[in-house]
Amino acid sequence: NQAVVVAFSYRADPVVAAHCRQLATMIENYRSGWMDRAGPLFREIVPADAPPVVVYPFGGADLLTALVVFPDARAITTLGLEPAGDLRAVEELDRGALRASMDRLRVSLLRLFNVNHSRTAEMAGSMRKGVFPAHMAFSLVALRVHGFEPVSIRYFTLEADGAVRYLEAADFPPVDAAGADSLAQLRHNESMGDVEIRYRRADGSDTIDRVYRHICGDLSDPALAEDDRVLRHLESLGDVSGIIKAASFLLWSGSFERVERYVLDRMVWLVSDSTGPDPQAAAAAGLEQETWGQFAGPILIESPRNDLVRLWRSRPYRPMPFVFGYPDSEHRGHLVVTRRPPI
Repeated sequence: NQAVVVAFSYRADPVVAAHCRQLATMIENYRSGWMDRAGPLFREIVPADAPPVVVYPFGGADLLTALVVFPDARAITTLGLEPAGDLRAVEELDRGALRASMDRLRVSLLRLFNVNHSRTAEMAGSMRKGVFPAHMAFSLVALRVHGFEPVSIRYFTLEADGAVRYLEAADFPPVDAAGADSLAQLRHNESMGDVEIRYRRADGSDTIDRVYRHICGDLSDPALAEDDRVLRHLESLGDVSGIIKAASFLLWSGSFERVERYVLDRMVWLVSDSTGPDPQAAAAAGLEQETWGQFAGPILIESPRNDLVRLWRSRPYRPMPFVFGYPDSEHRGHLVVTRRPPI
């Protein structure tokens, strides 16, 4: 019953080498651009006693930002519709498919690097029905950007009580089971949707493993009514720190009330853009909110959300030197911290 540890090796292939050279330039530009502006602010505002366990609903493949906000986190969990994908498939790609996959990966990464969020359609296309394990690539790039290296990679599933069960050899589908059928590929990827990556600082300064988990699944109320294992797992983590950004305003829709309740009950310190908790709901839960930047109204939706506008107007101005998630309707960066007040 030993858990299967899935590993892969780097191949000295000219296609891979060319990709790595281009990616190295992108990483350096990201570090000297957004990361060098965002990092100092988060080092200033994230309290020393914030829980070192982080949950990022609707976070997709964005381990990158989670490590900017919480570089010292001991455990990070992202949740979204994007499956981890099958690492073994990389060895099955011919040179043309490998080159095309890496080209698409860099385009998707460049958007995350440049505007600090990814398009849901891009994620659905590249991660849910694609053969190349793009989510895993995003995660490994994030570790490299922040000076970490993976120690182990394991796929898992959640038991009925929310406990983690690592997949064993018999649980893995055949590598070529999906073939050219995109629906079959979707089912194949979802069967390997949840992944755990243990990692440490590459300089050897960590004495214990840090843990990153991604859970693939639908967080809507109807889906959780049928299968609430993910909520049971999250509850087992106790009080946590959190991130919500570029979340398509799902918490406003009325269809994600169970996740919203979890956020309000369990996230002791949460950073978000305008897609985070509603000010009225946060106040009713006894939480405090602080704002950075300016906010004239949301993008993507027509509702003026006057309660959010009032929130910014009622708080002292704090400068915001970068965009975090979505900009406001006038394309300015903004950020809100929702926190449990001290007792």
